[in-house]
Amino acid sequence: MYCVSMQVCQEAIENSDLVDGFNNFLRVCDDEMYIEMLKISCKIAAISQNTCFKMLNDGVLDIIMIRLDPHWRTRMNSPCDIDEDVKNFDESLQLLSMLLETIKNAPKEKVVNIKPPGLEAAWAMRYVFRYNMSSINRRIDRNYTTAMILLLADLFPKFRLLQSGLSEDICTLSVATELGTAGTWAAALHFYTIDEDYEFKRMIIVAIYYCTKELGALKIVKEKHVILCLMKLLIPEQYNDWCPEYLCKIRYTALNVLERIMHIIYQDFIEINGIARILLLLNYFVIKPYAMDTLISCLKCLKSLLFTKHDDEILKQFKAHNAKEILRNIVNILYVKDLNTSNQKAMTSIFSIMALLIKCGEDSFSADIDICLEFMRRILKPNPNDILYDSKLAITIINYLWELAIFHDNNLIYFVKANGVYLLLDIIRDAPFPVKLVALGFLVEIAEEGTGIPYLVTWRNKKLSLIPLLLKIFREENCLIGVKTMERGVVEGLIYISYPIMGKMQREIKVTNNTERSPAIADMEFSCRPKLYAIIQLLNERHKDKVEIANEHYKLYGYDLTIDDMITKLVCENYLTLKLGEAWMEVKQCIELRPIEIVPFDQFLLNTMIKNYYKWGADIQKMQLELLKLEGRKEYFSEEDFYNLLREAKLGEALIALKELRYLAKCSEALFRMASNVRESYVRDSGQHKHITYNLDLNITNVVGQKLLIESDRIIDPFTEIPPSPVSLESNNVSIGDYPKRENSVISLDISPDCH
Repeated sequence: MYCVSMQVCQEAIENSDLVDGFNNFLRVCDDEMYIEMLKISCKIAAISQNTCFKMLNDGVLDIIMIRLDPHWRTRMNSPCDIDEDVKNFDESLQLLSMLLETIKNAPKEKVVNIKPPGLEAAWAMRYVFRYNMSSINRRIDRNYTTAMILLLADLFPKFRLLQSGLSEDICTLSVATELGTAGTWAAALHFYTIDEDYEFKRMIIVAIYYCTKELGALKIVKEKHVILCLMKLLIPEQYNDWCPEYLCKIRYTALNVLERIMHIIYQDFIEINGIARILLLLNYFVIKPYAMDTLISCLKCLKSLLFTKHDDEILKQFKAHNAKEILRNIVNILYVKDLNTSNQKAMTSIFSIMALLIKCGEDSFSADIDICLEFMRRILKPNPNDILYDSKLAITIINYLWELAIFHDNNLIYFVKANGVYLLLDIIRDAPFPVKLVALGFLVEIAEEGTGIPYLVTWRNKKLSLIPLLLKIFREENCLIGVKTMERGVVEGLIYISYPIMGKMQREIKVTNNTERSPAIADMEFSCRPKLYAIIQLLNERHKDKVEIANEHYKLYGYDLTIDDMITKLVCENYLTLKLGEAWMEVKQCIELRPIEIVPFDQFLLNTMIKNYYKWGADIQKMQLELLKLEGRKEYFSEEDFYNLLREAKLGEALIALKELRYLAKCSEALFRMASNVRESYVRDSGQHKHITYNLDLNITNVVGQKLLIESDRIIDPFTEIPPSPVSLESNNVSIGDYPKRENSVISLDISPDCH
């Protein structure tokens, strides 16, 4: 007896015609056999994804959905009346869920050929939807049916919600809790605040988004006043029946739907005074803060409206409802909190909206500039509890400052005087590439206006000044896009000398007849290099006098360039010329691809321009190599000067003199004597080195061979016998009779090296 593994059995089923046979039998079997076939099909679908795809390619989705309708054999139009029960709902729902989940998790190339369910299948889903809505005992089945319709609409954009009548049913039910359902098929339905109805409410709001994808459904949305009912949900303290948590999530769902369909329903939104309602909800956050998700959705909804329609009429409404003041108040509330992910998302949307509201006509934007500068300082020096800042936040802040600078020169002057240029350069130094791209664009605006030139020239951060910073960014982008260079950034010779600034992607693009855009120009759109070139040219040419005046005192502009910086500077200063050369090469390629015969003079000019471009690259490479040779000579001469200095320094004599100075210092400096006394006291108190007059390890020189004169004030009685003295009286020529009764005497002691 042989055992076969489960995997072998699965592969055998996948490769056999068993799945196809069951799929065909599902179409024609009677109702009694159908339930058994559904159960077997569920087990087959559970085997693997391959069996699911076989079933999907055979159109099993349509079969299962159509046979949910009791009248599927005679159905000719959309169902209206519910007169029979739905059978096999649980088994059909299980198989549908497995098949749809397979589509959802599969790669796109596998699901491209799967056909969406047809109109008959959509009719059947409408019948099931109404059937489960008709009884309060089928709330759970109702929710499952609604979820299945949403999943079908999401996976199959061509699923026929409008033609089947599902769009009308969805719009009718979406306004049931706000306007009621009187006069419709759902007039007898009742909704409560229980969990099942709460879930159904959220799903039916989401379904509005899928309904509006079809243009014909917009008329139904307007007739049913769906947008008005969604706005009613946003009024603070309007619905007290829902618990606060449920109401907050319902508002969040409604706002997300409004944001996604704003480009379609913006006119209706304005007519029902939607701007005032959203701003009222935002102002309520200032009074009583609510969930951050709801706040972010409100802001995104306004941003979507402004991106869709940005005219004087809209701006007047925002100004009339004091929108900017409300946004500033929210910013002040969020600034004192930790900058977590939610707060950063909210701030990103706020600054985007404020940038779109600049034309509201305010006289002064100094408060907004101060807010932006505070956030820039916060980005550079975050609080301990702040998370890593999102690049989008920095981009929107800098973009808002840029818009303010363009709107009025006074805003730029105020920004410069508030040391904003220093903060901007500090952010550019360590920011990721997208932030640098926007910040450098703003820096070009500052350099072109000229007020901030002294700040640009005098900026310094960690021994890095302006020009080295710009050249460093230029090198980093060259490395990022794959520019071919040799050691230390020198233009690579022979093959790539014709492409000194061309990246890998641009080199691989071949110009053809179908090429719509110039690769050379497209390369400049999302690049920092044109901005770096513009800044350096503005400083060196247009504002040369201002730069010299500012640099006369500080000496920070262009004085600390390394060889690498000089090599990069040669390419950066010739960026425009090299980019024009690339464009002329593309012109030649386009002419060669088309049956065009140009006049000889134009051909001569074209060849001359391309020849000069090649020569320009070769000359740049030659100058770069000369710089490397110059650096080598400088290193050689520097080393030679160092050895000459060592030879002429007379280090032996200097060492002897240093020892003598040290000897004299130990003998005469009070600091050395005091330190030695302290050390000697420590040794004596610790009880070490007994019976030694002085310690040998003290950092002090002992002086011996000298005579010390000690004055004595003792009173000696001439009639008293004098005890033996260690000092000889004869040697000092003193007799007992010569002593006075009270007299200061001098005793001479001879200290020799042997005296310890």
